[in-house]
Amino acid sequence: MDLTLKIIAGPEAGQEYICSGAETYLGRSQRCLVRLGSPSVSFEHALITRVGNDFFVENLSANGSLLNNERLLSKTRLRAKDQIRMGGDTVARVESLPAAAAAGSNRRLLLAGFVALLVVALVIVVGDPFSSGASTSWLGVYRIMQQWAQDQVAANGMPQDLPALLADAWRLESVGDRGAANTAWMKVQVKFDAWDRKLEADERMRGLPEPSQSTRGLEQLKSGERTTLPDEDMRVALKLFVKRMMEQQK
Repeated sequence: MDLTLKIIAGPEAGQEYICSGAETYLGRSQRCLVRLGSPSVSFEHALITRVGNDFFVENLSANGSLLNNERLLSKTRLRAKDQIRMGGDTVARVESLPAAAAAGSNRRLLLAGFVALLVVALVIVVGDPFSSGASTSWLGVYRIMQQWAQDQVAANGMPQDLPALLADAWRLESVGDRGAANTAWMKVQVKFDAWDRKLEADERMRGLPEPSQSTRGLEQLKSGERTTLPDEDMRVALKLFVKRMMEQQK
């Protein structure tokens, strides 16, 4: 079976052409099998080529061609009901294709759909960093951290962009974009560590004790046992929170 092309708009509207050879030219030239009469169509406006049971279309005109209302920029495989617009008023529609090509197109669509579903399932089951019932607790921790960071911008000179970096890292973590999330968490870590070291140096100069590095504060926030901590404990908790998020990317 060959490709059947029907003109649905233009001077030749209603005419059908059978594209059976290796090449089928469309245009005003006498060499064109699909001979078109519109003055807005180039002499050799487009070319349909056949490879086995597959057909491809490419633009030959400086005026351009459209495939399904999108500019045709490269050789593109044709599917049933595809529409090729040439010039200002001529449109050709693919009426039929060889059965093998149509079946292959359907198989490709089914395969693409299956792959998309598989990716979603993997993100949910494997890539979700908050599986095992922990999503609610980690979300609660993030919200506490985000509010505290915003407060620290005004109170203790935390970099103004750190809350925004934290929000971006959480967003990427939540959608399972592991590579981008890891990069975002690293930015949070670098920015936070620089600020934290500055505070620690100031505290040492004032003779204040160094904050404990215990994980208990973070675990209390995660479990819901606590909803707030002293600032020195929040600094440790945020540092550990970012570390936990980065470890999940490995």
